[in-house]
Amino acid sequence: MEAMLFQVAERSLRFCRLFETKNVNGKIRFFRVRPGRILTIARIVKGRRQAKFNVLFSSSLHSRVHQCPLRMLRASVVRACPSRIFSSAKIVKAEKKTGACSQFSEACPIFCKDKRFIRFPDASSGKNRNFGKKLRNLCQGTIDQPRITGAESVIRVISPVICFLFFRAEYPIFAKTRRGKFESRRSKNRDVRKNPLRDENKQLNLIGMKTNLNYDMFVPTRTLFGAGTLNELHAQPMPGRKALLVISNGRSTRANSYLSRTEEQLRMAGVETVLFDRVEANPLKSTVMAGGAMARENGCDMIVALGGGSVMDAAKAIAVVASNGGDYWDYIPCGTGKGKAVAETPLPIVAITTTAGTGSETDAGCVITNAETHEKTGFVHPGLFPVLAVVDPELMLTVPPKFTAFQGFDALFHSTEAYISNAANLMSDMYVLNAIENVARYLPRAVADGSDLEARTRVAWGNTLSGSVMCVGRCTSEHSLEHAMSAYHQELPHGAGLIMISKAYYAHFIERHVCDERFVAMARALGVEDAREPMDFIRALEALQRACGVADLRMSDYGISPDEFPAMVRNARETMGFLFPFDREPLSDEECEAIYRASYR
Repeated sequence: MEAMLFQVAERSLRFCRLFETKNVNGKIRFFRVRPGRILTIARIVKGRRQAKFNVLFSSSLHSRVHQCPLRMLRASVVRACPSRIFSSAKIVKAEKKTGACSQFSEACPIFCKDKRFIRFPDASSGKNRNFGKKLRNLCQGTIDQPRITGAESVIRVISPVICFLFFRAEYPIFAKTRRGKFESRRSKNRDVRKNPLRDENKQLNLIGMKTNLNYDMFVPTRTLFGAGTLNELHAQPMPGRKALLVISNGRSTRANSYLSRTEEQLRMAGVETVLFDRVEANPLKSTVMAGGAMARENGCDMIVALGGGSVMDAAKAIAVVASNGGDYWDYIPCGTGKGKAVAETPLPIVAITTTAGTGSETDAGCVITNAETHEKTGFVHPGLFPVLAVVDPELMLTVPPKFTAFQGFDALFHSTEAYISNAANLMSDMYVLNAIENVARYLPRAVADGSDLEARTRVAWGNTLSGSVMCVGRCTSEHSLEHAMSAYHQELPHGAGLIMISKAYYAHFIERHVCDERFVAMARALGVEDAREPMDFIRALEALQRACGVADLRMSDYGISPDEFPAMVRNARETMGFLFPFDREPLSDEECEAIYRASYR
């Protein structure tokens, strides 16, 4: 027994190879720094009064931090534990499955005989009641310091004096500071932290990622999704009998027969139509006012939007003006708007999207530009959820490659922003990663071959998910910064502006390590399967932009000059300031301007 006790004390000294010290709240604590520290044992020392024999092996393999105050390292700090711990199959399984648990066999040879775990005497039993006392007396006496070689022990039977002398004599990485406390020189020169979200196979544990566990989701829109669904429009219940049919001022809707097909479907459903074809890119308040007047003059009781994001946004704003009257900007709650309440429910809307970018077909918001004040801002009202959305990828086959890319990146950034926002939650996280994967994988195909129906369908699916993300999550200030750009330069496509500032914007947050694990997860969703660091996201984003032919967009090509940046920052704050609080780290005006300047070409 005496020899066995000495062997316990000898091997217990070897635990110091596993730890470095750190001053935490005035107390010295030991932290594991050995590779694979995610798989650790549980806390060994629990209090000054534990003076019985104890060997603690944890079957929980996910304790990240192993710590122990120095003042608790008494002569006999281990107590008796059940024999099942030594015979537990979990220890053996952990040893076999993970190299990080190899210390189980190396640290405890005294408990093993013929590869079998041997039960130590129980100090609490009557037969061995003096076991703990003998052990304590032995450790408080003089013990020859053994020569420590390779083995690393997790069993500690040591007094503070022995610990002090042993550290000073045998481990030069520990030094005594001016205040008489131990600190690790090595820990100052290297980062020993491990990513708790990455297991031994270098996979992210997304279930363990921090996110909001509560969410509030309301998306009352009925959605018909898939190729050919426009042909089913006539069979759907309609919210009215006379519709203002809103389209763009371009030729594509007519040239590709989308307008005639929609009019025929509405006629079959018993709905009369009045055409409004004056919507431009980045729709203006003046256009909204004209549309509202036409709807009232013709007695329209519903709105049908046939087109992309601009058409659907204009249709929603028209629905507000048609039922409430007055100036549209009176209802805007920011900038020069008056924040007037919407007294009457907006006209019901049926949204038929011909692009995959904004997600407006399934959300309750719209973005309109006031050309007089250079304000471009959003407006949200629950009555602006379309009652019916038709997402037919066949209507997207004729979108030119450049605009396919612009729209696809708009959808992508809705999701990436929501994922790094402080409003991210269980539901939005699920939508976001699926949206990113679909857009990243299929957008290059859709750009290269517009007739690829599968690619168009997948990108449309990612866009629909991103639209729902905006209902359950939140975008961040990236959208605010871009809206300020296109407020001064209406010809700038929204997606193009987002692409221009995207790399500098996300790099800003990566450099500040606000949510490293989320950027790694997004990099993997973008297709970088072995992504390990946040900057992999930027590299993946650059690769996607090159694949879609939009990596070389220049602000100067759209007439933007650096002299405008201070005004744009103020504009973003005044008109779209409600998105800034959703940044995980607040952006100052100087940082916003720096993002503009870093993006300028």
